[in-house]
Amino acid sequence: MAMDQRYTKLGAALTDLDVAWRDRLDDALALLNAGRHASAILMGLYALEINLKARICRRLDLQHLPRAFEVHDLEGLLLLAGLSKRLSAKRAQKTLDQWDSIVEKSARLNELRYAPASRWTAIEAQTFFTQLNQDPDGVLPWLQRQK
Repeated sequence: MAMDQRYTKLGAALTDLDVAWRDRLDDALALLNAGRHASAILMGLYALEINLKARICRRLDLQHLPRAFEVHDLEGLLLLAGLSKRLSAKRAQKTLDQWDSIVEKSARLNELRYAPASRWTAIEAQTFFTQLNQDPDGVLPWLQRQK
C-alpha cells in the first residue's frame, strides 16, 4: 500500500524545531518589550506551534516534521502531540483556561498579521504572555512538564 505523499514529504528537522520555538519566544519577548504588541503575540503563537510540532515528532519517533503537520491549528497540534486528554483533566483546569484563551487569540491569526498594530494593547499582550509563560499554570511551563 502506498503511503500518502503528505506524510512522506518531510520538513523541518526536530533539532531545528527545538531551537526555533525558543528563538520565536525570545523574539516575542523582545517585541513585547519594544511595544510591538501584535507582533509579540504572533511570535508567541508561533513559539507554541513549533513547540507542539517538536512534541509530535518525538511522539511519532520522527527526526523531521511531516509537511502535513505544517498547520496553524493549535487544537489539532495538541491532539497530534497526544496531550489533549491530559490538558482536559481536572488537575490541569487552570492551564486549560489559559489554553482556551490562547486558542481564541490564535483564531485571530490573520488579524494579527494584517491589521494595524494599534488594534492590540499592552494589556492584551501582557495577558497573553502570562497565559503562555507564567509558572506553574502557563501553557509552555505545563507542556515542559509533560513527558
